[in-house]
Amino acid sequence: MKAAASPPDDKTVPVEYEGKEHFACPVGTPRTTHPAMEQEVWLTGLGAAGVGLLMLIGGLLLVLLGRRRTGGGAPATVLPSGSFQV
Repeated sequence: MKAAASPPDDKTVPVEYEGKEHFACPVGTPRTTHPAMEQEVWLTGLGAAGVGLLMLIGGLLLVLLGRRRTGGGAPATVLPSGSFQV
């Protein structure tokens, strides 16, 4: 606990780099240029998003249109006719 309360001073300082300008051999491509995006990757994502949207719309339709209306005050359960003992 005492060592964690008073850590030693850090005596490191930044130093200028004194080596080659590039670490690897340049290949002629500037650093700001990005490779073209693979068409299969974004088409797969677009297809998955489309399927998800269709499923969401289908679920909403099922919720909104799936409720059955009961006719004019009819009882929910029909009692059997006849004489029965309780």
